[in-house]
Amino acid sequence: MRPAGRVARATAPPLAARAGTIPRGIAATEAQLAERPWGLLPALLVIAVLGLLVTVTGFNAGRLGQDGLARFLFWIGVIAIFAPAAAHAAMAGTTRFERLGGVVVVGVCLYLVKVLNSPVAFAFGDEHTHWRTAADILASGHLFTPNPLSLTSPVFPGLQIVTAAIVDLTGLPIQVAGLIVVGAGRVILMISMFLLVERLSASSRVAAVASFLYMGNPNFMFFTAQYAYESLALPLAVLAIYLAAIRTRDANKSRAIDIALLLTVLAVVITHHLTAYALAALLAIWSGLTVLMKRRGEVALPGPFLMAGVTAVAALAWLVIGAPVTFQYLVPLVIAAIRQAIDVITGLAPVRPLFAGDPALVSPTWERLIAFVDVAVISALLAWSLIWIARRVRPWDRQRANALVVTFALTSLLQFPALALRLVPRSSEISNRSSEFLFLPVGFILALAITELWLRRTHREIRRFVFTATATLVFMGGVIIGLSPWARIPGPYLVTGDTRAIQPESVAATNWLRSEFGTNHGLIADQTNAILMGSYGGEETIHGLSWIYFTAEIGAEVRRDLTTNRVRFIVVDWRMTKMLPVVGYYYENREPFARRHTEPIQPSQLEKFEGRSDMIRLFDSGNIVIYEFNPAAPG
Repeated sequence: MRPAGRVARATAPPLAARAGTIPRGIAATEAQLAERPWGLLPALLVIAVLGLLVTVTGFNAGRLGQDGLARFLFWIGVIAIFAPAAAHAAMAGTTRFERLGGVVVVGVCLYLVKVLNSPVAFAFGDEHTHWRTAADILASGHLFTPNPLSLTSPVFPGLQIVTAAIVDLTGLPIQVAGLIVVGAGRVILMISMFLLVERLSASSRVAAVASFLYMGNPNFMFFTAQYAYESLALPLAVLAIYLAAIRTRDANKSRAIDIALLLTVLAVVITHHLTAYALAALLAIWSGLTVLMKRRGEVALPGPFLMAGVTAVAALAWLVIGAPVTFQYLVPLVIAAIRQAIDVITGLAPVRPLFAGDPALVSPTWERLIAFVDVAVISALLAWSLIWIARRVRPWDRQRANALVVTFALTSLLQFPALALRLVPRSSEISNRSSEFLFLPVGFILALAITELWLRRTHREIRRFVFTATATLVFMGGVIIGLSPWARIPGPYLVTGDTRAIQPESVAATNWLRSEFGTNHGLIADQTNAILMGSYGGEETIHGLSWIYFTAEIGAEVRRDLTTNRVRFIVVDWRMTKMLPVVGYYYENREPFARRHTEPIQPSQLEKFEGRSDMIRLFDSGNIVIYEFNPAAPG
C-alpha cells in the first residue's frame, strides 16, 4: 500500500506536467494590476540605483588607494542591488510584472557596475580586440579585415556590424555604441530567460527565481558584460531557445516566429563560435530526446528538428567556409587541455592551486570561504533537485511532457565535471567559460525544486529569508570566482593587469604614435601596450618575438628577426622591471619562463635598446619609451 502522504501529493498536478501550458505566472489578474500597476518596482529601482552609487563610491576609493574601503563599499553596493529584488521575487503575492521588472532592473544595474568600473574607456583586453575589428569595418567599409590582436574577431563580426551601424547612424564613438549594444543584449538576456523559464514551469515565480540564480554564474557581472562577441551571442542564443519553445507548441505554424527564429540563429552563428556550437548541441539533444520519448510511447511536445538541423549546418558551414581560422584558435587549446587533464588524473602533473599568487592580490580569507561554500551549496542543491525531479516529478512519464525540461536536467549534470576542470591549469578557462551556458539549465532545475519544495509549502518569512540568503551567497560566490579582487576595483598600476594596467600614460603614448606616424606599422610591445597600440593606435602588433626582450644584447639573430617580421617600432615599458606580471607573463604566453617568473625583468635587458645607431628613441614619457628600428643602419 502506498503511503497516505504520497497519495496526497499526487492530487496536485506535477510541475513538469504543466510545462508547455499557458504560464500560470501570466496569471496576475487585471484587478491586481489595476490596484498596484507598478507595485514595489519603483522602490526596488531606487534601492538598486542607490546601491550603484555606493559601488561607484567604492570605485573612487580604489582609485585613491583606499583598498579596504573600496572593497567594503563594492560589496554593500552590489548586495543592495541584488538582494531586495530577489527577496521580493520570491514572495507569493508579487505580480508577474514586478518579477520581470525586478529581473531586468537588477540585470541592467549589474551591467552598469562593470561599465562604471571604467566609464571613459574600455578596460578589458578583449574589448580592445573587438574595438579594432569595428574600427576596421568603419574605415574600410568591408568585413573580414585581418586583426593583429585576434584571429577570430574579424570572422565572427556580428557584434561589430551592429556597432558600426549605430556609429554610422548616430556619429557616436565606437565605445559608446558598443556599450549600447551590450546593454541591449543584457536586456534581451534577462527578458528571454524569464519568459523561457516561465513557459517551461508555468510560473512567473519560478522564472524570477531561476533568473536571479543565473546571475550567480561567475561570468555574469563582468565577463559577459564586456564589449565582446559572446556578450551579444549569449542573449541571442537564449532568445532562440525561447522562440523554439514557442514554436514547438504553435499549432498555427506562425511564419513570423519561424522567420524570427531563423534570423536569430543565423545571427548567433556569425557572432560567436562557442555559443553557436552550444546552441546547436542543445537543440540536437532536445530533438533527440523528443524522438526517444515518443518511441517509448510517451506523449511529448514536438521537437525543434528543423531548426536543430539548420543551426548545425549553418555553424558547420560558417566554420569551414567563413571562419576556418577557428580551428587554429580552438584545436590547440582543446588538445592541450585534454593532455593536461590526463596528466593530472595520472599524477604526472600537479593539481592547479586555487586562489594562488601574490598575497596582496589574492582574495581575502572571507571571500575564499564564500567561494568554496558557494560551490558546495550549488552542487548539493543541484544533486538534491535532480533526485527530486527523477523521483517525484518524472516529467518523462507524464502527458504533454516537454523534452526541453529533460534536456535541461541532463545538461545540468555537466556542472559537476565543469567544476572538476578548474583543478586542471589548462582546463580552468574551459570550466570558467562554460558557466554562462551551464547556469541556464542549472538555474532552471534549482528554481523548480526550491520553489516547489521550499517556497510554496508555507508563507513563513523564514523561508523567503533563507532563499534570499542562499541566492545572495550564490551571487557573491560567482563574483568572487569570476574575477580577482584587484580587477574588480580600480586602483594603482599592475603589470598586465587589464583593468589596472590600462592607464593614461599608455593611452597618451598610443595617441602620439598614431598622430605622428599613422597606422599599420609593425610593432612589438608588452601585452598592455600591444593591445592599446594595436587597437586605438591601429598598428600591426607582431607576435612570437617576445624572446627579444629577454636577450642580453641585440645580435645578428635579433636584427634578422626584426627585419624579417617588418618590425618598425619597439616599445619598452620600464614598469616591467618593478613588479611581476599579474597574469604570469609580460609580453605573451609563449615568452621565456611564462608563468614561471620569480623576479621582474632586469633593467639591463631593456637597456640594450639604448645608444644604438639602429634604434632611434622617438618617445619617452618616463615609463614608456618607443624606439624606431632602422635595419639599414649598422648595429
